[in-house]
Amino acid sequence: MARVTRGVTSHAKHKKVLKQAKGFYGRRKNTIRTAKAAVDRAGQYAYRDRRT
Repeated sequence: MARVTRGVTSHAKHKKVLKQAKGFYGRRKNTIRTAKAAVDRAGQYAYRDRRT
């Protein structure tokens, strides 16, 4: 049986994160690791700031 690599799934997830990081400065917009952290934090700030 063929081995499952999940390449399509992970590529789609990465694309989704990088799309959310559009407009960010420097490496935060095009490196998946930093972009993911930046997007997560941006989401936290957005949630917090909707409360006030």
